[in-house]
Amino acid sequence: MASLRFVRPNDREREEGNFFDDYEKTVNEIETYNEQVFLKNSQLQPLIERNLHELEQIQIRCERENLDRAERFHVYGDQHKKHMQAVKQLDAERAEKELLDYIAINLKSGEWTHYEYWLRLIDIFPSPRYIEYLVEILNSKNKDYLHYWAIEYIKYMEPEISDPWLPELKKLADPINPDWSDEEVKNYFEMLAWMDEDAEAFFLTLKNSANPSASHHINLWLETYEADRQEDEEDQKTNT
Repeated sequence: MASLRFVRPNDREREEGNFFDDYEKTVNEIETYNEQVFLKNSQLQPLIERNLHELEQIQIRCERENLDRAERFHVYGDQHKKHMQAVKQLDAERAEKELLDYIAINLKSGEWTHYEYWLRLIDIFPSPRYIEYLVEILNSKNKDYLHYWAIEYIKYMEPEISDPWLPELKKLADPINPDWSDEEVKNYFEMLAWMDEDAEAFFLTLKNSANPSASHHINLWLETYEADRQEDEEDQKTNT
């Protein structure tokens, strides 16, 4: 690989603009190089590649032996357990750092290759450091299921980790990230309803949201709160 050092432009390069084209190219090369080095030194990446290879072999076997649905479910399930057992043997401190590095790199590149494997580390090796990066993911551009899973992992974090981030999470409601799907918007407001005892008051401030998906799910929650109140009132009348 060519040297990736930066050089100061001379007057001619500055006038012609060539330096800035080369500078952008060099930055992109450095980011690509950093990602390659990261994956090469990763302790998780070999396990991902091994699992993907095993899944390919399982698919070939299922087709060759014409396994039925139940048999396929059993075979794939065994491989998943085998992979997860291997992941759990990783060094916890190193796994945490690798995940944070993976997110930081992919927030720049937007690639998110095999993110479903990487984000599992959140459950296996819990850390309060993840949530800041997950909020960054929610602000990022992505048309895949990435935002959905970022919300899921925040939703099921221990309250002592997630609750201090509630004010920051609420800021994501206005405006809603346009890259979020309807299902991700739904999951986001469900997360807030779970985390915030005063979610109804917050939702009232957003019921006229310019985002159709947000407005729809907010009003569904407001209807749910109202229905719950009416049900409680009926129960009180019945018990008196």
